[in-house]
Amino acid sequence: MMLNKSQCSSNKSACSFINSSALVLASIGAVNWGLVGILELDLVDFLFSSFPRVKTLTYSLVGIGGIVLLWNHISCWMSESSASN
Repeated sequence: MMLNKSQCSSNKSACSFINSSALVLASIGAVNWGLVGILELDLVDFLFSSFPRVKTLTYSLVGIGGIVLLWNHISCWMSESSASN
């Protein structure tokens, strides 16, 4: 669920929740990839290897969180560049 600026300004709590959730999920992904790179330890796989659906859901949510952050960043950049013109 992506919220544009008008929706965010009218519904701050939903926007804040979505952005906070996306940041937490992307941070989990970043820590996991850091552990994979440094220690060759996939923490998500380690924790959920017995639960493949939970593991898949976790990876999917982390990816969605990254997409939401990227979308918000691009939207902010586009609005700033259009405001300066």
